[in-house]
Amino acid sequence: MYASPDLLRSYLVRESLRDGGNLVIRAIRPDDKAALQAGLNRLSDESAYFRFFYTKHEFSPKELV
Repeated sequence: MYASPDLLRSYLVRESLRDGGNLVIRAIRPDDKAALQAGLNRLSDESAYFRFFYTKHEFSPKELV
């Protein structure tokens, strides 16, 4: 199945959880860079290793593009 880049950039799904909570899944946007970096900085060494197979605490500029 083919999805155009425009369709992928606008991807958004809202779901209700069994516990009554709500979940929003959306496409990543350029203004998410700071939040992504902050989240990576909060990972423990072990969590970073399990995600990337080495300890990583910063995204490169290329990765953030």
